Amino acid sequence: MSWINRDLASGEAPVQPMTAKRKVLVTGATAYIGGRLVPRLLAKGYDVRVMVRVFSSEYQDRWPNAEIIGADALNYDALTRALDGVHTAFYLIQSMLVRQKADEPTYLQAAINFRTAAEAKGVRRIIFLGRLGEAQDDPTADTSQGTNVARELTRGKVPTTVLRTAFVIGAGSATYELIQHLVKNLPVIPMPRWARNQCQPISVHDVIEYLVGVLDNDATAGKAFEIGGSDVLTYE
Repeated sequence: MSWINRDLASGEAPVQPMTAKRKVLVTGATAYIGGRLVPRLLAKGYDVRVMVRVFSSEYQDRWPNAEIIGADALNYDALTRALDGVHTAFYLIQSMLVRQKADEPTYLQAAINFRTAAEAKGVRRIIFLGRLGEAQDDPTADTSQGTNVARELTRGKVPTTVLRTAFVIGAGSATYELIQHLVKNLPVIPMPRWARNQCQPISVHDVIEYLVGVLDNDATAGKAFEIGGSDVLTYE
């Protein structure tokens, strides 16, 4: 896995023109990243279908120019309906949002279902956004679930672009809000060992531009990249 070149951000990349209006599926659209990705894709002229676990008219009010479809990632038949006619699918499903089942790694089963349903419906590409972290004792890293999900998605016949990032800076980001709360409310913060690990935080705006950038650039299909800002910092 290599660091992604910053000129792949959609605002600067030499993109390939869309000869036909591609249908794009966005999962996890009600979460932090997905909710910001949908309007950006619509502004770029893509035909956007938004997959939510339970259909509600409020989502249509939120994204009036997008198609809204209800589907649970643990329901294979529902996934095939959601992926019908889709060219590229963004897999932004967070494990905490997948319905819990006893004695079953639901986040992994959701990825397997998605991969097989995408193959069955002839999806041309999957784009996955995950987390990265170096140390096993770093609680901000999602390496175990994220790595397994990426592995399952890339095992299929559909070329999968994998993006990994440290933590995202922006109002509403869980990690950022946690750090902001600690700084505001604790006069002294004892730092654990993992806080000395280096990372490259990235703004939510840049994450969205990278997601759209790899979508616009077909050469990124089947490849994996780490994305981050220009500054190398410790969590401390």
